[in-house]
Parts: sequence; C-alpha cells; structure tokens
Amino acid sequence: MSADNRLSGGKKFAGVILGALLCGFLWRVRGTHGFGSSWGLALVFACMTLLIFSFYGNRAKIKYELLPIGCISAFIATPAWGIVNGLAGGVLRGSLTGADGEELETVINGYHGLILLIMTGFALVCLYGIFVGTLFSPKEYKLYHYLIYAAVFLAAVYAAKLTFAHNLVKIIIPEAVREFSKGIADAGKDGGVRQVYLHYLFNAAGLKKISYGRAYGESVEHIAFAFGALALILTSLVAFRDKITAFISFIINLFAAVGITVSDVFLINSSHNPGNIIGSLRLPGFLSHTSWGMWEFFTGFFIGLGIMLVIALIPDKYTAGKHYKSESAISNKIVRFVYNYLFTFGFALAAVPVRAAGLRLADTLEGAGVISSERNELVSYIIIGVLGAAAAVLLFALLKKNILDKNLPVPVRKKPLDFARLVLPGYTLLILILFLIPDAEMLSLISSAKAPAEFLQGLDRANIAAVISAVLFLIAFVTVKKRSVSNRRPAKR
Repeated sequence: MSADNRLSGGKKFAGVILGALLCGFLWRVRGTHGFGSSWGLALVFACMTLLIFSFYGNRAKIKYELLPIGCISAFIATPAWGIVNGLAGGVLRGSLTGADGEELETVINGYHGLILLIMTGFALVCLYGIFVGTLFSPKEYKLYHYLIYAAVFLAAVYAAKLTFAHNLVKIIIPEAVREFSKGIADAGKDGGVRQVYLHYLFNAAGLKKISYGRAYGESVEHIAFAFGALALILTSLVAFRDKITAFISFIINLFAAVGITVSDVFLINSSHNPGNIIGSLRLPGFLSHTSWGMWEFFTGFFIGLGIMLVIALIPDKYTAGKHYKSESAISNKIVRFVYNYLFTFGFALAAVPVRAAGLRLADTLEGAGVISSERNELVSYIIIGVLGAAAAVLLFALLKKNILDKNLPVPVRKKPLDFARLVLPGYTLLILILFLIPDAEMLSLISSAKAPAEFLQGLDRANIAAVISAVLFLIAFVTVKKRSVSNRRPAKR
C-alpha cells in the first residue's frame, strides 16, 4: 500500500481470488448440519466482511460495529431454495410422497423455471450487497440507516406476498398453481391457492404438509424477494441519493443470479425430463456423485468472486483512505460495550461456531456409538451451553477491560484492518475443523473406503472441493498478509 492506502492491482486481484475461494468453501459449509439456513449465511458474510476489512479496512469509515450488520443483513434475507434448484431441469417437486412411496413430481417448462432461479439468485444476497455498497459510498451511514434498509426490504417482500406475487406465479410456474390447487382439494381444505397460502403465511411447516404447498410457497417467496431487492436499489437511488451503493448492490445481485444459475447444471445434469434446459448434456459420472456439493460450492464461489471484483473495480478515491485514528460508531461506552458484546463478538463471531460445534460433536458421538440417537439433542445442548458460557465469560472480560475500564473507542486495541487480518485465518481454520473432522459423515466415509461406489458418494459428504478451497485460501491469505505487513514497515536507513 502507498501512503494513502491505495491497493496495487496485484493485491486487488489477490482479494478477488481469495473472495472466490473463501465464499465457495463457506457456502458449502452452510449447506451442512450445524451451519444450515440463516445461521450459515451469517457465517459466510461474517467471514466475507472480515475479508473486505482485511484489504480495505484502513479507512475511517470502517468500524467494528459494522461487522454484525453484514451478518444480520444475510440472516434477514435468507430465502428457502429446496425446490427452486430443480426447476431448470424441468421438474417441480411436491415434497410429499405418492401412493408408490416416491416423492411427487410434475414436469414443467425448464426455461420458466430458469426465470425463477435467476430471480432467486438476484435476491439471494441483496441486503448484504447494499451493506457492501455503503462501505465504499461517499455518503456517511449511521447504524439506524441499515434499519431503514431492512424495513424497506421486509415491507416490500410482504407487500408482494400479499398481492401481485401470486399473479406472477400463474404466469411463470402455472404448474405450481395447478398442483397446489389439487393438493388443497386432496387435503379437504377450502379456498384458492392465495387464500390457503396467506392462511399459512407464518406457518411454513403447515404449508409443507399440503401437496405442492412448499413449491407454491417458494415460488411466491422468490418473486417477493426479487421485488425486495429492487426496492432496496430504488431506495438507495431515490431516498439516499446514493448511486455508488445502488450500483454495487445491483452488480453483486447479478453475480449471485448468474452464480446460482450456472452452478445449477450440477443438479439438473441427472434430469431426463423433456423440459430440462441443458437437454441431453451430461457431466462426467464423478460429478454426478458430488452434484449437491458442487452446486453449493460454485454458487458461493461466484458470489465471493463477484463481491470482491466489484470492489476491486471501484475507483481508488472510494476504496483508499488516509491515516486515521480509531473511532467508534457509538459514543456512549455502556451502549458500545453491550452492542459489541452481544452483536460484534457474540453473534457475528461466536454464535455460529459454538452452535455448530455442539450439533456436529453430538453427531460424531452418535456415529461412534458413544451415545444413542435419543440422547443426541440433549448432548448437543450441553456442549453448546458449556462452550457458549466459556465464550461469554472470555468476551465479557476482554470487552470490559477495553471498553468499560479503559474507555477505548474499539473493543480491542487494533484497527479493524489489523484485527481482520489477525482473526480471519484462524477463524477459517476453526470452521474447517468443525466442518470436516467432528462429523459422523467423515466416519462413514472412512468406513466405506473399501467400497468404490460408496466412497464416491462419500466424497460429496466429505466435500473435497470445499476443503481444497479452504486450504488454498489459508495458504494464499497468509502469504498476502505477510507481504502487506512487510510493505507497511518503514524502510531501514
């Protein structure tokens, strides 16, 4: 870096590659037990935010209190996509089983399914894209501005769910309307698809008990989320008059839409339905055994690449900053302590690993025959409780010393850039260990090594591509970090 913290083209390129490797690994992580759903996305974007800080964090605008904003934005805007990933293959799954014991399916137009898949991707990281944009916008954002963005997104989503999203489902995926109508009749319920959907608006489990209820619900949700993504971009342009944030968010959304769609080829490769958009194209047999893992890995790979590439292409006047003193986003030290304790460190950094450790270690004990399946849940709660209490005590002592006792503007005596560079490799290694070693699936992979067919299936559970990506990330990040630190030292005279 130069005196005004401009990154060289080489370091920006390294950031792009590291973003792809890290997000690919973590997106695969979030598809496994202990890391699933919103918790997994919070983990992905905690680490991606640390990566952004580690390259572009030497600016006055970057503060510790922003770290949980990235996680919470991902946590809020997490859609369900268990049905939509098969639509481009010409298949609409009904979730329930038929008389023959097989899952209900109906053939659809794969290109119609492709439209919905693209909409899904466009909204997948929409709130986080806004967050990234605000980090590089010349406009000064306060914490409450992020609440406004979140409120706009949720309002737009529910407005769409209550109104026009149902009309678009009829146009894009009419089979979902037809089959859900049959499911409603078979379940002995009254009302049309919209009325029944609204009845279960806050009861997804109840909707899933109706044939094709989940398929219809997901279709409505993805249309609504795409509308929410557009509402965020318009809010940035009109309400905040912030072209930089709107542009960054829009491009990141496009990368996510392309990433989830292109990667879907691994899942629809095995579909022989006439509506499959890739027709008779077939990938190598090895990839058929790792289809789900490859889809998730490359979805994250493209998203991470897109986020860091957009940032790298922003003019230096937005990404570089001059030397500054650390300042907090919260002036009151009591409020600063509580916020950093609960959100910056408690939620953004500690909650997901602690939860994953409990759930996955309990699985390992069950897989090894140490505990029964009936005791799995109890043991996982005990482990989570012990680890959570230990983390809570350590964090309390650290933050009390720095914020309450010394009244430091930051929770630790480091700038966000230096903190991110210190924490990210160790944190990633911790996630890799939790992801791979303490898991019953790894035990089953080892035990099946003598059976080639089972071993190939086990490769998907062992997530070889994700593991290689994590290792390459750690090696490359440490190398770049050493060079960056070396470049910041004053030359010897």
